[in-house]
Amino acid sequence: LPTLQHVLVPKSKGFEASVEALRGHCPAVYDVTVVYTARSGGGGLRCASNRSSAPSLRDFASGHCSRVDVHIDRVDMDSIPDNPEERREWLMQRFIMKDKILTEFYDNHAGQLVDGSYHWPLSLRRSLVGALPIFLGFGLYFSRQGRAFSLSLTLASSVLGIVGCLMH
Repeated sequence: LPTLQHVLVPKSKGFEASVEALRGHCPAVYDVTVVYTARSGGGGLRCASNRSSAPSLRDFASGHCSRVDVHIDRVDMDSIPDNPEERREWLMQRFIMKDKILTEFYDNHAGQLVDGSYHWPLSLRRSLVGALPIFLGFGLYFSRQGRAFSLSLTLASSVLGIVGCLMH
């Protein structure tokens, strides 16, 4: 097995089970890479590569984590090998590529995650406005009618999501 610096060696059993269950039902899977960037003492940006865990909500609110870079790659289900051995090798190659992307990002001192990527600054105001509906939604759980409504909404959205996936 290769030595990876920024990602763990993939566990292929869960991925294989997911691909087997989704093949024929969903057209693609998404490979997502997330990097958190923190503010250094001088006000500049530094990569949070030496963090032992992802930043907390408190880190975001205090401005210690001011940037999140996300790379999303859509992978057509047809491009994933059918053979389990080939699929494990394919998954390992994806993680090697992911590790290379992260290495280049850290070597460029918090540059772009991938060439041509879009930079969207993360601000406290924008984050709080986006989180406001979630916090307000917690109020639903304090009444019987609210819990029933929330359950109905969750079930309806799940059914719509499954139907949408099957129809695609």
